[in-house]
Amino acid sequence: MIDKWGLMDRNGRQIVPEKYERVLAFKEGVAWAMPEDKWCLIDRQGHELTLPVYESVEFFQNGFGVFQREKKVGVIDKKGREVIPPLYEEARVFPQGV
Repeated sequence: MIDKWGLMDRNGRQIVPEKYERVLAFKEGVAWAMPEDKWCLIDRQGHELTLPVYESVEFFQNGFGVFQREKKVGVIDKKGREVIPPLYEEARVFPQGV
C-alpha cells in the first residue's frame, strides 16, 4: 500500500483527494505538493497553480519562494509566476524584503 496525502479544511471536509506523495506545510497561503517525483504549487482550495516541474523547493517568505528546475534555481511568486527564471546556481529570498 502506498500512502498518499490529500487536503482537508479546518472542519474536516476533504478539499483534495489523496493524490500527493508529499505536501509541505502552508506558508503565506500556498504549499508545495509532490504528485509524483516533482513539486507543484497549490493554494488552500487545492488548486494547482503550477505544473509539477520543480526538483526542489523552499518555503515562501515575503511572497516569494525559491525553486530548482533543470538544476538551476529561480524565484516564484504566490500566483505561480516565475519572477526570476531558473538561470542561477543559488538564490535566496530576503527575509526583510529588499
